[in-house]
Amino acid sequence: MKIKFIKIKKIVPLLSIFLFFGIFQNLFAIKPIDSLLFNNDEPSDTKKKNIQVRILLQLEPQKQVNIKSLSGKNVTVFRPTDNLVHMIRTSVTETEHFYIDGWHIENTPLSFDHLSSLYSSKLTFYKVYTQSSSQVEELWGSTIITGRLEKQDKDFYNLIGENTSIIFNQDNTHQLNIIAGIKDVSIQKSNIATKPSSSNKD
Repeated sequence: MKIKFIKIKKIVPLLSIFLFFGIFQNLFAIKPIDSLLFNNDEPSDTKKKNIQVRILLQLEPQKQVNIKSLSGKNVTVFRPTDNLVHMIRTSVTETEHFYIDGWHIENTPLSFDHLSSLYSSKLTFYKVYTQSSSQVEELWGSTIITGRLEKQDKDFYNLIGENTSIIFNQDNTHQLNIIAGIKDVSIQKSNIATKPSSSNKD
């Protein structure tokens, strides 16, 4: 039985090719196509800026009352006790607190996509009560708001898109109607017909 030996001259070129390919692959790692086309990270100038968003808040506290229906039965309904409208200005990256008309409002940013300008955050509401010389807060609830940020000034944006929700106090005797954000009028197409102008006769 004869054993065939491969000449060393044939092996050396093959080893050289594999060695070169391994070094080339480590030095020039091939990145996925999507990372080459676009980097989803925020631009450096956006990271340096503390973007502020204005959120329009409309709060309508209501309390539970008992009334008689037309049939003479006692029913429980909620009646408004106030109507509060405020514009809060908050960061798109940091949690901030606001104290408005007996309410402690906490805004916690959840997401912000700088490409689509979509923003979402969680609003948490606490009712503030004054007892003797101290203040006590009662957690009423929280709601998630979403919308599109529309640039108004250099570093200020408005939240476009209405978010409506209702939260209750712990014993369900009071409720808070919440509207957050500015109504998006761009989605309401106008169907107003215009009268054609009449041509002048010679």
